[in-house]
Amino acid sequence: MALIATGHVVPGAAAAIGVLPAALVGITPARRGRVLAVVIGAAFGIGMIIGSVLSRQPVLAVVALFAIALLAALAAARHRWGVLLLNLVVPAVAIGLSIPRPGEALTLAVVIGLGSLWSWLLALAWPARPAPAAAGPPPFPDRAAAARYGVVLGLAAAIAATSSLALSLPHPGWAAAAVLLVMRPDVGLLTSRGIGRALATIAGAATAYAVLGWYPSPPLIAAVTGVFLVGVIGAGTSRRYITPLATAFIALTMILYGTAGQSEIRDTFWLRIMQNLYGVVLAVGFGAVVLPLWDRLTRPKP
Repeated sequence: MALIATGHVVPGAAAAIGVLPAALVGITPARRGRVLAVVIGAAFGIGMIIGSVLSRQPVLAVVALFAIALLAALAAARHRWGVLLLNLVVPAVAIGLSIPRPGEALTLAVVIGLGSLWSWLLALAWPARPAPAAAGPPPFPDRAAAARYGVVLGLAAAIAATSSLALSLPHPGWAAAAVLLVMRPDVGLLTSRGIGRALATIAGAATAYAVLGWYPSPPLIAAVTGVFLVGVIGAGTSRRYITPLATAFIALTMILYGTAGQSEIRDTFWLRIMQNLYGVVLAVGFGAVVLPLWDRLTRPKP
């Protein structure tokens, strides 16, 4: 927050994104497990760089996004790190499609990584404690279910990216990222997640629009960012959707601060809302209709 408050808003916002992984996973019982925040931040940055490189070849970008989603789903059925790929790295690739210059993506990845490193160093100050019960079951019952989910997820993300690239939208990865962040194998979780994430993203974007449009003061931006980060820490993995709210605010602030007039701020705000809603509709349509139908068709008859 100190970077933002002293006028370095863009690098400070990128570092704040790097703090989000630690805020989400919390402080793990064992100190050695707290390095996960650094791993998540680095993985997210690498995904953005890959997406940025792919953005120069639209056809290759769409095919690669589908393939990465499918491979990540298959990995999630067998390995715990596959869940990290599926839920974080693949969306980061989609986000990278909105960064046409790989050098800029690399810079953002480094700053995000530094933010994650800082949060890890702070977490080491907390004492170790007994570990909780073992983690829950894997996200898929078998490899075939993971493959079906990966195909459906990849298709939805590819459609979102294709339409955005075909229309030459300024941020073609936003809709695909919304698909990848919202869709889940569980239909009940998917529908509630879609509604919650859509509303939270709208609220975060509206907050950025209000702050940047009316009073773009670095101390105010730092204060709002700090409040959102505290909210993420307090909410943890609950269903309060503070994370997409905070992410929408920080991302739009990073994109628009100091470089945009009122009209560009307004246009980017509405583009963010429409792209997000489009991605949510695709995620719910493919995840709540296409995937269950495919599952029923392939289910063995009694």
